[in-house]
This record gives sequence, C-alpha cells and structure tokens, in this order.
Amino acid sequence: MNYPEQTQQDFARLINIRAILENEGINVITLSNKTWGDYRKKTAILKNPFLLIKSIPEYLKYLNQIKKTLNNNNYDKIIVGYPAYIEAFYLKSFFRRKKILNKVFIDFFISIYDTLVLDRKYFKRNFIFKFVIYQVEKCMLRKYNNVIIDTYANANRYSKLFNIDINKFSRIIVSSSLLNTKIDFPTNDLKDDSKTNIGWVGSIIPLHGVEKIIQTAKLLDEKKYLFHLIGNGPKNEIDNLIIFAKKLGVRNVTFYGKLPYEESMKLLSKCDLLLGIFGDSEKAKSVISFKIFDYICLGKPVITQKSNALNELGLFEDILQVESNPSSITNAIVNFKFNIKPTIGNNRIKIEKLLVSDLNKIIMNNE
Repeated sequence: MNYPEQTQQDFARLINIRAILENEGINVITLSNKTWGDYRKKTAILKNPFLLIKSIPEYLKYLNQIKKTLNNNNYDKIIVGYPAYIEAFYLKSFFRRKKILNKVFIDFFISIYDTLVLDRKYFKRNFIFKFVIYQVEKCMLRKYNNVIIDTYANANRYSKLFNIDINKFSRIIVSSSLLNTKIDFPTNDLKDDSKTNIGWVGSIIPLHGVEKIIQTAKLLDEKKYLFHLIGNGPKNEIDNLIIFAKKLGVRNVTFYGKLPYEESMKLLSKCDLLLGIFGDSEKAKSVISFKIFDYICLGKPVITQKSNALNELGLFEDILQVESNPSSITNAIVNFKFNIKPTIGNNRIKIEKLLVSDLNKIIMNNE
C-alpha cells in the first residue's frame, strides 16, 4: 500500500523492496495512493494536513480498493508504505476480527513529530498541533507489532520518545535509487590536477547542517578546493544560503539548486570527495540519509559526521566520520587519503546484500 506512482529517489526504499522480493520469486501486488504518490504533494500535506480535505473523494476510492483487495486475496505480508497513518487506523478499524493485522508492517520512515517539531522547530507556539501529532503517532505505533524503520539507532530513539517496546521495530535500510537506475556516467572530469572538487546534494534543512559546509569552504584555499552544492529547501532556503556565503566572502562554492536525480548523480560522479550531513539534532545522529547510500554506490570517498547509525553499516572503506564542526571537516578534507581502487560495483552489491538481509529477517521470515 502507498506504493509510489513515480520512480523518484525519495521512494527508493519501497521501489527496491519490491524489486528484491520479485527477484526472490515472491508475488507482489501494489496499491498506489495518488494522494501520497507525488512527492511534492505529500510534502505539502505533511506541512498542512488540512490539504487532505481536497483529497477525500480520492482517498475513499483508495480505501475501498484496499478493502476489496484484502477481502479477495490471502496475503502472507502486507507492507503499508510511509506515510501510513490513515491506512493504519483504517485497517485496525475494519479488519479487527480478521487474521490480517499480524501480517501488517507499518513503514515509519519519518516521524512528523520528530521531523517538524523536534528537528526543524516548526509549530513552536502551536501546542495543540504538537500534542495531537505526538499522540497520533504514539497511538499508531502501539496498535501494531511490526514497525519498519531505517536504522537501529532510530529504533532506540523512537522507543524512548514514544515509550514503545523496541522489539516492535525492524530495520530496512533506505538504500539508493542507483540500485535500480541505469545512468550513463560521464567520462570527463570537473577539474584540473591542481584542484579538489567536493560535492554535496540534499535539501537545505537543519538536519543536513549545510551552513557548516559553507564555513568549511571559507577555511580552505579557494584556489585548491571547489565545492559543488546541489539542492534547495522547502522554503527556498538556497537564497539565504547564498547570502550567508557572500557575507563570509566565500567564492569557491557553486550553487546548482535542485537538479533532476540523474543529473545530480552525474555531477557528483565527477567530484573527488562527497560530504554527508552535519546537523546538530539527535535525528541527525540517528539516520543514514539517501545521499550517503548514493555516495557509497557511486564509489566516492565520503566525509560525514559521527553517528551510531552509520556504524551499523560497518562494511565500507573511504567513509570518514568527523565531529560536526567546520574545523574538523576542514582537517578531514585536507588530510583525507583517497582510495583509488574502483569500488562502484562492489559497493552496490554490498548495499543490495544489506537490503536483502534486512528483508530476510522480517519479510521472508528467515531469521
């Protein structure tokens, strides 16, 4: 359920899950929800839930489709993709007496309370919204025994935050769209031999700590180090970031704005070194973002902040974890020893094996 209608990078995990299950010979039937199938529409609704009112007729058709599908078929497992709020309560209400609920896996990829309230500091004065969304998420987590998250670190944090039994949580890594995307990477380079090109991609949000990358660029010799930043924020934060860079007198950063996924990957593939996340919140230390998996699949050296979540991978060379401050990032860049061995193919295989392992533990029941 909630399977994406679009093959965007933001839906990589669900798309890869389906591909792997089908490769294992498992019959997978998907139900797509038009309300959540478009990433931009989904983001807008999560910021303003009242927008769902316009989608009520569409959503009722979708819920009726769920009812017909579950009544007419016998399923071994049911995955409700993020965001699973309405489906979770619908299934609990209308299938209470049927042996379905224990087969349901709720995808809790992102907590709205954690993301908007704790991390991004939205709704500071709207105590009612904060209380309601916290209780909704807590209630949903308590109603189901199978909850999918992206890292064990997040499982520990959510268990404490919502007072939920940690044994309810199972990990499926977010992985990368590169596992199932064919891209003709360019053979030409961005640079001459005297310069190091450093890349970053993502949303300009507190989780990513992009300002620290700008401060790092200021500390480095602009004639030797060039930064390539791809992405924007939900409120066009790139404008403020450009102003911030100008105030610091930074001249070795190129801002590309938001680019199509394939174009972003092509640009990053030409860089020498890629940067991860450097946020200050607990969430920043508990997740492994899409960009990290993309970087790994590109076979590029990575510098990112220290986190318990990243330690869960434990398989990859050329990932350097540092303290989340410009000085530490700068020292890491200057002293980084590049591995010249080609690792693109090997890294993709390792990521896919991790994903298969996670699925084996919870979906295929091969513990």
